[in-house]
Amino acid sequence: MSEVKEVHISSLVVYTSVEHVAAVAQAIEAMPEAEIYARDDQGKLVVVIENEGKKHILNTVETINQLDHVLNTSLVYHQVEELVSQCEEAQ
Repeated sequence: MSEVKEVHISSLVVYTSVEHVAAVAQAIEAMPEAEIYARDDQGKLVVVIENEGKKHILNTVETINQLDHVLNTSLVYHQVEELVSQCEEAQ
């Protein structure tokens, strides 16, 4: 019997002031489910979050929103993929 699991992938833009980009980026990089894919000189970071459910994604976004010096976040993309366990693939 197979167990179907989901992986949720979301991206968001994180806005911070120019002088705090490094500190905010460091805090986000410490999160195992988040990865910074791009940043610019104006205080914007593009972050991709991958986790097992919508609730986990929302919790991560809320954690980022609560970081010192984060001015705003904007969710840009959300996709759900089904994962099939390796047991089913072997059958």
